[in-house]
Amino acid sequence: MDKKRYNSFMALHTHQIIERFAELQNASNSTALDLFYQSEFYKLYEQEATKLWHFSTVTLAGLLMQEVTTGHIEFPVEG
Repeated sequence: MDKKRYNSFMALHTHQIIERFAELQNASNSTALDLFYQSEFYKLYEQEATKLWHFSTVTLAGLLMQEVTTGHIEFPVEG
């Protein structure tokens, strides 16, 4: 996926990830947004080469939640 297409994808899906993460955290969207952009998850998510865009927004929000609660991310294995 080229950079322009990936940036468009991120713009569409980031909002959904933030909303789901806010629900999981029982936090405001603003707080969830701050945590999202400060996370290691985001550093990986913004890189197209990681292929995180293959996962659903629910899975991605869960991975962010995992980082916030445990301090690490264990990526699911697709089979």
